[in-house]
Amino acid sequence: MPYAGFTSYIGYVTSLWLVTGLLMLRLDVGSYALAEMNKEKSVARFLGWLNVALGTLLLIVYWAF
Repeated sequence: MPYAGFTSYIGYVTSLWLVTGLLMLRLDVGSYALAEMNKEKSVARFLGWLNVALGTLLLIVYWAF
């Protein structure tokens, strides 16, 4: 058994991507909207949805295998 003792960090990475994406969408986008920083708001929105999408995709792939 060459993989005995192998620890996977996919669960931690998946939850971190999901949580940070949701926090970016909730906190950063809201604060940039109040400060009327439109470019920063759109970048934060893109990165937040990217984190959520990557976390969801990794979760689906992890469940599939």
